Amino acid sequence: MQIGLAYRCWPLSVSPDMLSPDLRAMIVLRTNALLARVRSAEDDDG
Repeated sequence: MQIGLAYRCWPLSVSPDMLSPDLRAMIVLRTNALLARVRSAEDDDG
């Protein structure tokens, strides 16, 4: 699940319940953008 991956990338030991929905959404969006960048870099290599 994508959200689980976002929390795994989250550097602090913060439980998801402590995050506000806005902050949670921001983290997920940032992680998704990062993953997209990594995927496109892999596509370029391939």
